[in-house]
Amino acid sequence: MIRFRQSLTRLLLPVTLVLLTPALDPEPAAAQNLTYTIPQSVTAALATNVACTGLGQTYLIPNLGQTQHTLSIQFGGAAAGQESATFVATDAAGIGYTPGDTVLGIPGQTETITTTGYFPLLDVQIVCPVGAHFTASYSGASSTPFSLAGDSLSAAISKVFYQDMPAGNSQAFVTGTLTPFGSFSGSAVFDFAATGPSGSYITGTCTDNSGNLVFQEKILLSTAAGVQNFMLPDVPCVLVSWSYHSGAASATTWTLTEDFSAPGYADNRSYFSANITSNTTTAVKGTPGILNSVVVNASAAGTIGIYDIGSAGCAGAPASGLKGTITLAGTETPFTIPYNLTMGEGICIVTSASPNLTVTYQ
Repeated sequence: MIRFRQSLTRLLLPVTLVLLTPALDPEPAAAQNLTYTIPQSVTAALATNVACTGLGQTYLIPNLGQTQHTLSIQFGGAAAGQESATFVATDAAGIGYTPGDTVLGIPGQTETITTTGYFPLLDVQIVCPVGAHFTASYSGASSTPFSLAGDSLSAAISKVFYQDMPAGNSQAFVTGTLTPFGSFSGSAVFDFAATGPSGSYITGTCTDNSGNLVFQEKILLSTAAGVQNFMLPDVPCVLVSWSYHSGAASATTWTLTEDFSAPGYADNRSYFSANITSNTTTAVKGTPGILNSVVVNASAAGTIGIYDIGSAGCAGAPASGLKGTITLAGTETPFTIPYNLTMGEGICIVTSASPNLTVTYQ
């Protein structure tokens, strides 16, 4: 029995020495030369009650290879104006761009935005007026791309362009904000805190990435206090901005939000309409809009001229802006002609007889 145990020890000793040899080897292990980054989860408190400067305030995101990024931000303070936060990425060539959505802040409410992708450099840029402040935090991970839901979806759809602005002062266009879904479609929600000045209006402008005007919508405002909701047409729009024109002096304030329609949204919006029953020239809409359809309720031999021209030029037979002519024999049964035509100046209808028409528009 003793000889058996000694023989077993002698057999195991060489094996043990072989197994221990790598651990005793003074040469550096190959793993020490790895140069790639293993993606990790990252959380960071970017700012706590930091005062706004009125200019862009930038915070660098810690980069550990994460591909899913979420920013949570809350604005506070009584300052009026536009508050925004967005991710800004820089590629390997040093070119900066915006990889995701922009959140327009609602004071006192925590909002989130998300973006997906790996970026050599990723910043958060925050812009808000002097007198306001903000608290912001970041979280990131490497995982399957997420879908918009909850607060992130709300921040993408609902954009507060102005909060508690003085109604007696006009507000010029501010830098365009990226639309979340590439369309102007949705609704403008305007709110006078008390009775507002008469003759006031807001103007929404859509531009492309180069700053070229694509579409413009002018909306006349009621003086009534409370919410006024205006449906907006589905036209391509990369950057959207809003301005406000004050009709008179006023001590009240106003707020403007745009709620964008998400992809797949069932468009059940209603349209404005105008009824024309005589031989006349009618400024159906004196400002830019969408001609939805022309309904011929009762025919009359003659023509219907459709002009893209503002109210000032919609008189007699306009010299420009003709978009189409409908010729009626006077014997047609009621029918509808769908247009969905963007009118950059206005909607002007000229009838040479006396048909009964209903023109629908936005």
